[in-house]
Amino acid sequence: PEGALAIAEALAVNRSLYRLDLSRNQLCGLDAFGLGACNLTGVRALCVALDANSKLHALAIFAHNRLPLEAASALHEVAASKEHLDL
Repeated sequence: PEGALAIAEALAVNRSLYRLDLSRNQLCGLDAFGLGACNLTGVRALCVALDANSKLHALAIFAHNRLPLEAASALHEVAASKEHLDL
């Protein structure tokens, strides 16, 4: 989750990054087997940053990440509101 917070901070001010691959990360603290302590703080921060970001066009985030339904839904909601962002 700390890494997701750092990425969210960078995305909030990003003006040049068009693609980002966050697959195979423990964004919510869960490993590939769903083990660990789930924390949605980082994903929530990513959603806020993605909503503010107008440059990012492609975000790979669902491959090999264990995201709870709440996190996946929030990410899809942000992507749906942004014409230029594909997940």
